[in-house]
Amino acid sequence: MNKDSYKTISLCMIVRNEACNLDACLENIRKVVNEIIFVDTGSTDQTLLKCRQYSNKIYQSPWEDDFSKARNVSLDQATGDWILWIDGDDRLDAEECLKIRELTKYPLDRGFAFNIIDKNKMGQVSDVFQQTRFFPNHPRLRFRRRVHEQISLSLDELHFKTIFVNNIYITHTGYRDKGVDKLKAVRNKRLMEMEMDEWGHEPTVRYMYAGCFESLEDYPRAIQEYRTAFQLAGQGNLQSHVRRFAPLKIAECYWKAKNYIEAEEWAGKALSENSEQAIAYAIRGGIDYLKGDLNRAEKNFLKVIAMEIKPGLIPQNTYLVKKKAFVHLQNIYRQSGQWEKLLLILERHLDFDPQSGERYASLGDVWRKLGRTAESERLSRKAGKNAGVLVESGSPSV
Repeated sequence: MNKDSYKTISLCMIVRNEACNLDACLENIRKVVNEIIFVDTGSTDQTLLKCRQYSNKIYQSPWEDDFSKARNVSLDQATGDWILWIDGDDRLDAEECLKIRELTKYPLDRGFAFNIIDKNKMGQVSDVFQQTRFFPNHPRLRFRRRVHEQISLSLDELHFKTIFVNNIYITHTGYRDKGVDKLKAVRNKRLMEMEMDEWGHEPTVRYMYAGCFESLEDYPRAIQEYRTAFQLAGQGNLQSHVRRFAPLKIAECYWKAKNYIEAEEWAGKALSENSEQAIAYAIRGGIDYLKGDLNRAEKNFLKVIAMEIKPGLIPQNTYLVKKKAFVHLQNIYRQSGQWEKLLLILERHLDFDPQSGERYASLGDVWRKLGRTAESERLSRKAGKNAGVLVESGSPSV
C-alpha cells in the first residue's frame, strides 16, 4: 500500500503541565499523524508554548472534574478519518507508530485496543493491560464517565467491533511515585462518587471504585466494594472480566491486611473463576512460605513463573509478581541448600530480567560454591556491567 492510500489520523490529547513530557511523547508519533489537537485544562507551566511547536490546533477548556468532557472537546475539533488518543506521559516507539498507521486501511466500523505497559519510577514494568486507543472519527463516538473514561460504551452502542491488537505497545510512565498515586486515588474517588448514584450498579464502575480504596490502603472498604462488584457481575451481566478478577483483588486486599486465612480462601475462589491467575498462586505461595511449608511454597511460585503474561482489560501487575516469585524461590533454595536448583532458577531469572546485575553476582556465588571458579569470575565481571534495579528479597510479598 503506498503512502497516499493511508486514511488520515487525528492525534487527540488533553494536557495539563506536560511541558517536560511532550517532546518525548511526540517524537515518533507526530511523523505518522495528520494533525495534533491539544486541549489544555489549566496548565501553569510552559505547556501551551510547547504545544505551539507541534500544532496550531490548541484549545483551552476549564477543568470541570470530567475527563470525558475534556477528551470530547478534542474529538469535536478532529478532522481525520481516525482518532488516536494518548496522554503526555505515554511513549511510542517508531515501529509501533508505523503499525498504527497500517490500521487505517481497515473499514471505519471498528475500534482497536492496544497493549498499555505501566512502568514504575525504577523503570520496571508493573502492569500490562489493553485499552481502546484508536477508533473512527464519528459524531456519535464519544467518551463516557468522569474518570476512567471509556470510548467502548459508544462503540458498543453503534455495534462497532473492538479488535485487540497484541503487537502494538504504548508505554505509560505516569504512575511512578507513591505519593502522586495516592493523590490521584483521592481525586479519582471523589470523581467516581459524583457518578455512583447513576452508574454504581455497573460491575466495572464498582470495581474501579473499589480500587480507589485499595490505593488508599482502606482495605476493609475496598473488600466491601470488590464483593459488591463480584455480586453484580454474577447477575447475568456481560462484564464477565469483573467476575473473574474481583475475587483476586479481594484476596490481595486480605493479604495486604495480613488476614491470611481469608486471603487463602479468596485466592482459591479466584482460581476457580480463572485458573491462570499468577497473583493467586503467588498469594498461596507466600502463605505457605510463612507457614514454613517450603515444598508447597515452591510449587506455587513455580506456577507463577511458568505462566504466560496475557494482557487483558483489567491491569494486573504480573511482571512484578513474577520477579518476586523468582526471588522467593531463590530464598527457598538457599535456605534448603539446594544449590543446583538455585543455579537453575537464577539462570531463568536472568532470562526473564537480563538487566538484573545483582543476579549475575548471585549466580557467580553459586558457581563458586559448586567449585566452578572460572564461571564465577566471569559472572562477577558481568554483574558490574549489568547492574540494575532489583526486587527486594526477604519475606514474601505479592
